[in-house]
Amino acid sequence: RRLVEQRKHEVSAIARAIGVSRPHLSSSSRKVKTPRQEKKTDDNERVDRIKELVQDRASYGYRRVAARLNATSPTKPPVNHKRAYRGVAVKRYNNQAIVKPDGTFTITKIIEDVKFKYADIEHPGDGKLFAYYLSTVISPPRVAGQITLVHETAGGGGTSREAWIYSPGMGRVNRAPDVGYDNPAIGTDNEQYNDQIDVFNGALDRYNWKLVGKKDMYIPYNSYLINSPTIKYKDILTPFHANQNYVRYELHRVWIVEATLKPGLRHNFAKRVFYVDEDSWSIAAVDCYDNRGALWKVQESELLTAPFIPTVTGIPQFIYDLQSHRYFATAMTNEDAISNFNIKFEDSYFDPANHKRMARNQ
Repeated sequence: RRLVEQRKHEVSAIARAIGVSRPHLSSSSRKVKTPRQEKKTDDNERVDRIKELVQDRASYGYRRVAARLNATSPTKPPVNHKRAYRGVAVKRYNNQAIVKPDGTFTITKIIEDVKFKYADIEHPGDGKLFAYYLSTVISPPRVAGQITLVHETAGGGGTSREAWIYSPGMGRVNRAPDVGYDNPAIGTDNEQYNDQIDVFNGALDRYNWKLVGKKDMYIPYNSYLINSPTIKYKDILTPFHANQNYVRYELHRVWIVEATLKPGLRHNFAKRVFYVDEDSWSIAAVDCYDNRGALWKVQESELLTAPFIPTVTGIPQFIYDLQSHRYFATAMTNEDAISNFNIKFEDSYFDPANHKRMARNQ
């Protein structure tokens, strides 16, 4: 019975080994909860809590109910940001730049193929795999041809991500143990860490999380003009900060979540303060502090509504370095192809074997 409860072996194999019938062995273990039953129990608890919340608040919609539920957990806002619906898959043409204090910059072009497994209701999988990500660097020449493959699982720790990198200079595909946390993202010259991609992603385990409260503040919102193909990068990327003529702000209620580095663990940011839009659960801004307690970098995500997906997403995104006076711009598409949200990828496309084939065909 203990072997059956562990669910590591087929019930029929256990029955043959100990000389009993499979139905007898199955019936003796019916009290064992399957993962589906355990999940349903959790859902039932949430339903009971929702009923309590709406009993005297008949006018509450799903957003207010979700806000009340999330108030009990400081990690819920960043998790909700990570799991926001973005469609099932996308091919994105991501243009990036490091803007120096004198306003000069070089564009890095990356093609990113992403499949959001958690959003794929037709092929939901086992629930453990979170997303697939495959990026190919197109330019500049010094990093062109680099291909990165990432498998993101639903775990919260540092082992929740598997990654492989092909570097033309090395001529082979290698496992990448450091595609996460404060390891610099490709081509960013240390101005963006891997866990700052899409404002915040990856494991939560190096920080203690605290829900500070809520407040109304001006955040980037409905920033359609800055994404117009009629606006060029030279117009947007001005010295010290993005051209404010193309950025739009709205007064929104945000949830303030503070992440403080756990004792004995390492990260270049000792503290981060997240400002999460209550309407969309998208992170609009982040204050990042160094290990001296000084404000070092400020992240800003230009949120807009994409009703054809539907979602709220941040394009472009900026990271302002208050020490070097440079800033990093990412997710710009003005001078490139439009992201394709209708594309479909087979899971095999993101297999490490296919990654190697792509590398050989470079």
